[in-house]
Formats: sequence, C-alpha cells, structure tokens
Amino acid sequence: MAFLKPPRDKYVKAGQTAVFPCKAINHSSVTNITWLKDGKPLRLERNRIIQRRQRLVVRRSSKSDTGVYTCRITVEDETIQAKARLMLKGRMLPWSTWSSCSASCGSGRMTKSRTCTGVPPNRKTCHGKFVI
Repeated sequence: MAFLKPPRDKYVKAGQTAVFPCKAINHSSVTNITWLKDGKPLRLERNRIIQRRQRLVVRRSSKSDTGVYTCRITVEDETIQAKARLMLKGRMLPWSTWSSCSASCGSGRMTKSRTCTGVPPNRKTCHGKFVI
C-alpha cells in the first residue's frame, strides 16, 4: 500500500482554512483513516476541524492549530502514515535599535534584529533577514 495523495506542509494566514489530503493508491476496500496532532489522537471540532472524505479540513486556523499532523491509513492488517506541518504565516516586526558595539576600540560590530510573528518563527513563515 502507498499514498496517492499524502498530506503536505501547509503555510496559511491566521483565520484561513488548511486542507490536508490523505489518500492511498487503488484501495477499493474500506479504509480506516485516523489523524494525530503532535503524536496524539486529533480531536475533531464541529464545523471547524473536520474529516471529510479523505481529507482533514482545519477552518479558521489559529496558533493552537499549528503542529505536526499525521495521517494514518489502515487497510485490513496494513498501515501507512505520513506527516505534515501546519504553520501560520506571519510578518516581520520593525527592526530593533542598533546594539552596543562589541569592542571598545578597533573593528567592533553592531547589529540589529527583528522578530517574525509566524508560528513557528522561521524563514518559511516570514520572509526577510532576522539580523543585520
């Protein structure tokens, strides 16, 4: 058994919908699809986090929805699983002020930084430099 459509990482803005497919190749027999979030059984929420056909739909995504989702398909005695992350897109906050110089004389260094509001804060959820 193998995946036809495994779930893939999703990057959405807060409030948007994320859809994770979970479909096996050519299995006409009844399949059992279960979802985990961060390794624990996923609690579905009426009209917000739902399993429809061979997809998981997360509506009105928020920080509490971010994490690793695992799709587990079982057919008879065979099981396959695939993982995908849900991340929230963010934006870069304004630059900080310049830091103090790292040396009192000579070739010291000054830096400034900024923060990404994405979850998790990284180059996939925010674009641009973090430190200059």
